[in-house]
Amino acid sequence: MIKLSNIFAINNPSDIEVQHYVLQQGLPCIQGQLTLSMDFVLVDHLGTIYPVHVEPLAFWPDQSIRWLQINTIVALAAQSQHTFSLHQSINDVIPSQPFCNIDQENTVNIHCAEQVININHNGITNELWSLNFILLFEDVERTDFTIISIKEYIAQAALFCDVQCALRVYCGTQCVINNIHIRVIYATGEVYIESVLHNPAAAQHPNGTWDLGDPNGVMIDHWGCLLKCNRSNTITTQLHAESAYSSASKLKVEQLSSGGKHWNSDAHIDESLTSPITHPYTLVDGEPSSFTRVEPTVHISEQRLSCYCQLTHFWQKFPSTLDIKQSHNDWCITWGFHSAAIALLNELQPGERWQRTLLLTHLPCAVVTAITVILEPHYLSTTGALELFHQQQLDSPLQPLLNQGLTGKSHYYNKRETADMFGFRHFGEIYADHEAKHHTGDKAFISFYNNQYDPLLGLIKQGLLTQDPRYMTLAQDLAEHIVHIDIYHTQLDKPEYNGGLFWHTDHYLPALSSTHRTYSQHHQADAYEDHAGGGGPGGQHCYSTGLLYYYFLTGDPYAKEAVISLYRWIEQVYDGDHSMVGLILAIKNRHRVDLKNITTNTYPLDRGTANYINATLDMYLLLHDQYYLHKAFDVILHTVNLSEDLTLRRLDDVEHNWFYTVFLQAVCRFMRLCQTFPITTQEHQLWLHCQQLVIKFADWMVAYEYPYLTKPEVLEYPNQTWSGQDLRKVDILSFAAYINPTKQKVYQQKATELEQYVLTKLSASEETGFSRIQALIMQNYGGNTLYTALNSESQLNINKHDEACTAHYLDIHKKTPIHQIALHNLRDWSIKHEINQLKKRSQRFNKWIH
Repeated sequence: MIKLSNIFAINNPSDIEVQHYVLQQGLPCIQGQLTLSMDFVLVDHLGTIYPVHVEPLAFWPDQSIRWLQINTIVALAAQSQHTFSLHQSINDVIPSQPFCNIDQENTVNIHCAEQVININHNGITNELWSLNFILLFEDVERTDFTIISIKEYIAQAALFCDVQCALRVYCGTQCVINNIHIRVIYATGEVYIESVLHNPAAAQHPNGTWDLGDPNGVMIDHWGCLLKCNRSNTITTQLHAESAYSSASKLKVEQLSSGGKHWNSDAHIDESLTSPITHPYTLVDGEPSSFTRVEPTVHISEQRLSCYCQLTHFWQKFPSTLDIKQSHNDWCITWGFHSAAIALLNELQPGERWQRTLLLTHLPCAVVTAITVILEPHYLSTTGALELFHQQQLDSPLQPLLNQGLTGKSHYYNKRETADMFGFRHFGEIYADHEAKHHTGDKAFISFYNNQYDPLLGLIKQGLLTQDPRYMTLAQDLAEHIVHIDIYHTQLDKPEYNGGLFWHTDHYLPALSSTHRTYSQHHQADAYEDHAGGGGPGGQHCYSTGLLYYYFLTGDPYAKEAVISLYRWIEQVYDGDHSMVGLILAIKNRHRVDLKNITTNTYPLDRGTANYINATLDMYLLLHDQYYLHKAFDVILHTVNLSEDLTLRRLDDVEHNWFYTVFLQAVCRFMRLCQTFPITTQEHQLWLHCQQLVIKFADWMVAYEYPYLTKPEVLEYPNQTWSGQDLRKVDILSFAAYINPTKQKVYQQKATELEQYVLTKLSASEETGFSRIQALIMQNYGGNTLYTALNSESQLNINKHDEACTAHYLDIHKKTPIHQIALHNLRDWSIKHEINQLKKRSQRFNKWIH
């Protein structure tokens, strides 16, 4: 029987015991250890055994489990840390029982320990309260309610169930979708509700600008829920953790702004470039509260049942409201997830989503939300399930520089305050403070970062390495922001935009009314060399790996959906949409340096191609489909040829070609994934081919590479971001030393020299605390330490290189005849698909066809 001892811990800092904590946690697993046929239980340090419902999220090549999601209910003593082990066990099958079913009236009936909860088009009801959802905007014509799915989590006991619903609201051709995820705990009847509002329309983006005021935006008047309970119940409310519960027959709470020092930040300006936020405080019954930031909790109780109700991030995601009224028959408690009545920040942009969470729990909500889960770093290191993660990275000389993210004068939480990164659209975003370096105004220079260089992945790794829960809180906030705001959630625009990630705010320019969508019509033209001044999501800004591992850790379905969305988008950016119009455009753009040349079937040697490879590898890990692994190799193969002369690539032209290092890192990642296959497989031959490729570039780097800032004259803006980019070279050379023992010392020496230069520069620079440099360090540091640790643990098992295999790949960059290109790209052609794609690309054609 397998026992994984002390692999994670749960902290309950509250002085209240939690008897039913819902645990849904992803666990990494060693290759070859756990399989689908096994059953498990959780055992805490006191010997208490908990049944678990397990689901595999990812697999190793040998079909063993790489990431395992455990779902259970555990008990946590007050002010305690519980350590847990996973034990293989034979689980008894529980008797068949209708815990959850749908009746003929399309009502979901959930049988809990003390009550039955019903879900239908009227909302949610139980013995204590009823709740229905509110969505109002101008001239609503009709609404449709649909139950999409029901999923039960059952072990030796019934644990909880998830019900996914959708409320669609129509007004003419416009449709707003309210996706509602409801989780019900069988043992307690507690309810967790996530409501996500979505405008699936496409933006018009004239001249590639994406300002507020788009004709396809929807002005939301009110979005929230109405909770009713019997008049005989007792209702008390706590406004703040430092205040007492009090009762009143009437209460109205309005969070008008963040309540922070910089509440009137330009982050909140509207399409007219003015801010509709006029007050820095919270109103309670129409009067300013002594608390500028409130987190109200409502307690509902009667003789037998009670619950606490809270809208999470009440002040952080303003404008939020709470309205309590007592009538002759009942109490009416209205939670305003978003209310235009108190702040006209109400445009749901095309392809945008807003998210809010409501809790109905038996314990004060603050007790539940304060609980943290910590994976044991040593165990995580031994599994290899999280790429480029090893506990010895804490020994990296660059690790202290990352501490500035939490303790420096401009740490992440301070940045939030400086730019007032709060409100329904901004909360969770990282402030792009490097853009404000030369700003001298009184207000913060507003620039949004949009996950460039994947700080989400960096924050996750830092949280797991340091066991500091503040990193994981930042990661969760950022992940929620990315999946709902930064990604363009439509399939009605151009294929190369649909489902893509918006760039960060255009360089050296304030966001103005472009929100998180890069380009504004109000932006200055020719702000810098090669300034585009307009566009949309682009392949050179695509970061999906952090979302992948966020999904593996949390099971968040929106994160999984985002990984798939980004892959499908970037695939169309580089490999087209298989339409005649797309083919004609690809032929027309074949000489663009940032796109695939369809006539030679070659990809550009840049970060966009690297992002494409990484997104494809993420799909391989997510779906356990080797098609994606081989697709990634195909992209590598059609980017660089082993026989080519690297001097012709002009890699020394730093401003235009530094991206080659990002591509090489993607190749290294592909190789690391291939290393998990036996050396007798085809994947090992692919690994060997890429080994030669990395060595070819590493040899060039040893001879010609240097720290970028030693030649500032060749750089347009010689700042410390270039030192952060130097870490990519350290990573590549360290990996080259790992895979090529014969030149290990040469590569390692060059890597060490570069790393020492970076360390010296960044240690002395005030720029090191900038978000962009912190993201670059988190993404690229530790290679020297990591590969040394891996080498000491197990030497690489390398088979003999197959020269015939390499020869087969040497002559593939030939020009392809047009008829063959057409046959390949139009193999699935249909008139319906062609018309659909034309409608997306041409507004004039779309109007004509209708």
